[in-house]
Amino acid sequence: RNQAAGLGELDLIQGELNTLQADLLRDLAYADLRNAYGQIFASAGLDPLPSELSSTKVQAIAVALDARESQWEAGNISVAATAPKP
Repeated sequence: RNQAAGLGELDLIQGELNTLQADLLRDLAYADLRNAYGQIFASAGLDPLPSELSSTKVQAIAVALDARESQWEAGNISVAATAPKP
């Protein structure tokens, strides 16, 4: 009887581990997606951070990144003009 209860508990633990593994794989795939997305913009010479930040706190940087990404998603993509080298 105790052995049967132990097997049921092992199955429950195995199920929870499978769920954790699936969540981890999903999160890793999402991280790869975000990295590839960022590489597209980096290849085009676009910087997700504005030239000036209101603060160096994480929340301020997150807001600035979110605002820039929203602009890009709306099609408002501008590249900083650079002067040609003489």
